[in-house]
Amino acid sequence: MRSASNYSVLLRPLAPILTISALAFSVSAQPPSTFRLGDFASDLYNPTQQRVLQVIGDSINATGTNDRMQAGYRDQFAMPFNGWVVHADNGNSDIGYTNAQSAPASNVVRDPHWYSYCGLTAFSPLRYREAIWNSVAAPGTLLIESAMNMSTLSNMKLGNPFAGAYPISARILIFDNPCQYVGFTIQGLRNWTVNSSTDYVNTGDPTNALGYVDCTISASPGFPAVHVVANGDTSLSENRQQGLITSGTRYRVDSFPGVQMQFLAHSGWRTTDHLTPGRFTNEALARFYHATDAPTHVMLWIGQNLTPAESAAFSAGDSSVYRENVRAIMNRHNSAIASLGAPAPRWLLVAQYKTGYDESFHVLMAQAQYDLAKADATVSTLNLYRLAGGESFDKAAYLFDGVHPNAAGVQHLAKIMDAAMQHPDPCPADIDGDGFVNGDDFDLFAARFEVGDIQADFDGDGFTTGDDFDQFVGAFVSGC
Repeated sequence: MRSASNYSVLLRPLAPILTISALAFSVSAQPPSTFRLGDFASDLYNPTQQRVLQVIGDSINATGTNDRMQAGYRDQFAMPFNGWVVHADNGNSDIGYTNAQSAPASNVVRDPHWYSYCGLTAFSPLRYREAIWNSVAAPGTLLIESAMNMSTLSNMKLGNPFAGAYPISARILIFDNPCQYVGFTIQGLRNWTVNSSTDYVNTGDPTNALGYVDCTISASPGFPAVHVVANGDTSLSENRQQGLITSGTRYRVDSFPGVQMQFLAHSGWRTTDHLTPGRFTNEALARFYHATDAPTHVMLWIGQNLTPAESAAFSAGDSSVYRENVRAIMNRHNSAIASLGAPAPRWLLVAQYKTGYDESFHVLMAQAQYDLAKADATVSTLNLYRLAGGESFDKAAYLFDGVHPNAAGVQHLAKIMDAAMQHPDPCPADIDGDGFVNGDDFDLFAARFEVGDIQADFDGDGFTTGDDFDQFVGAFVSGC
């Protein structure tokens, strides 16, 4: 960063500024673009051991559609990804798919709180795939196929780690329940060539809980896949149905420290949906983290679907209802993670880009997140509303329905987030963000200060006063 400590423009705006520097403009605080972001991001961009990044949100981050944010993270985040959970909701074609095979009689995707064929409910925090066959499958019958799509991984910034240079540990997530076959075989494949297999059998009582079966996939050219195949144990005489319930497959390269990506997001869900035991139980959440590994980092992007109470409070200028609900979500996940003996994760709260809400709602949402971060050193914020242009965000170019990002939008938004995380502590005196501290920055700050613009609230106390001007001049002279 080039210093401008001797820049002659320092003297130019002082006279008019000083005539109003003692005035306080009572304005609502505008939260910063980022807060403590470096603490969250540094260990993801330069991991020294395995990191697990859990994304929690609504439809914007859901895996049920292949043009949501996971495609942007895949292509724009310059993190050394070495793991990804291919969820089993609708094929998850952004990264891969997990589908039933051999023409089952029933093959449906269910929300966590729906009743399954066997009457189970609230036993998963995820959408899951339930497949039922008409009769016992003959040995060798392919029941489930899960694979990664190499064509969609070609744009990963640091290269595709799953393409064959490294062996992969694969883990299929399966619910042990009365619908499930007693036994089957899990096969690891490269280019449809089987190179490992693991037999599974459980003739005991179903646990009605999420479990997993592991296999390996060799380091050789081509795409990786996992098959669930009927074997001799499948036809054992037990009081069970002929079926499988799966929630996806975790693929991970353990050869180098990296970041594993996984999602817990549902269309239309609000903060209260993430808190309701009727959606998924605390035990189900803990089981999910046990199967995928407890997250070390969690990105919580929730707020597009406000509850009536949150909306009413925002209309009255009160962010406390939303703030308390977000805090409760963090507490719930922290408790589930702690029950596994794992340390609490770092949290990143993401404020929603401009959609249909009034500007005041967006500001209050970001403020609530900022307040949470100020009160908890494990919490960081990324004000995407502000970083994406605030009210000037180009919805026509980046959203297909005024809310959800289109293909260009997911890349654009992820690129903004990646840039913020790679440069998490921008120089505060670089007002125009061009990478230099010069007279243009001083003039821009002076213009904002003279009219009491909230963006001139340099110290973030909610008022534009002479203190803001003094702190800006100090930062300007130092040149960062």
